[in-house]
Amino acid sequence: MDPEARRLIAEAEFKPDRTVTVVRMVVASVLFLAFPLTVIGRAPPDNPVLARQISLAAGTIIGYLVLGIASFVAARPAPHWGAGPPYRTGRCAVAGGR
Repeated sequence: MDPEARRLIAEAEFKPDRTVTVVRMVVASVLFLAFPLTVIGRAPPDNPVLARQISLAAGTIIGYLVLGIASFVAARPAPHWGAGPPYRTGRCAVAGGR
């Protein structure tokens, strides 16, 4: 396989992952900013169940943001090590290259 095709395949493998992680981080950031404005300001202060639900929702939003950041860091192109595994070269490593 020629180097240009390898580059295109490698880019096709990681670019969608990066796009999804960016969308995940944007959604989590918007929720993180909108949540205090819409829920926390209007919640009655003496309701312990609602307070627990608010804290769990905030934790979920933060977890979603952390997941997006971790996925963004992990989704990167793999290094190219020569020709790759034997199945890509057309030679059988077990049979001595036959």
